[in-house]
Amino acid sequence: AGVSKQTVYSHFGSKEGIFVASIEDKCILNSLSSEFFQQQAPTAHMLLELARHFNDLLLSEEATRIMRLCFTSAETHPDVSELFYSAGFENLHRLLSDFLAQRAASGELDIPNTDAAANQFLFMVNSAEAYRAHLGLKPKLSNQEQDDYLKNSVRFFLKGYRSES
Repeated sequence: AGVSKQTVYSHFGSKEGIFVASIEDKCILNSLSSEFFQQQAPTAHMLLELARHFNDLLLSEEATRIMRLCFTSAETHPDVSELFYSAGFENLHRLLSDFLAQRAASGELDIPNTDAAANQFLFMVNSAEAYRAHLGLKPKLSNQEQDDYLKNSVRFFLKGYRSES
């Protein structure tokens, strides 16, 4: 960065602060931040774009490396895994849950438990392709097949939660 270690620590506070900031920055770069959810686009469009951005992040080499690091050091450094989880998945989960609650409050969706629905959606997107990537295996699906999977996941999710009114 071209600055002293002291300057970096005075800005981020600690190694943990640097790690959290880098995870948050990666989420922002992949449009997985509060700004994304402030759009006034149709729900289906928002969820598909979210799925695509989250999928891109999950399949990225950086995320795969960090995920492997967290898995291998979970017993000896559970704090690293906790930081990764809270800055990444937990933050995205909260943002999605709030978004779903807003769409449910408008009457568009019928979701009795937005936390559970956010989990369902995010784990549908965190597909076999992401699991393969984290294991170091080559993708089985083409880009088009992966995008079709995401479109079908959004369609399936919305069928389950569309308001009947």
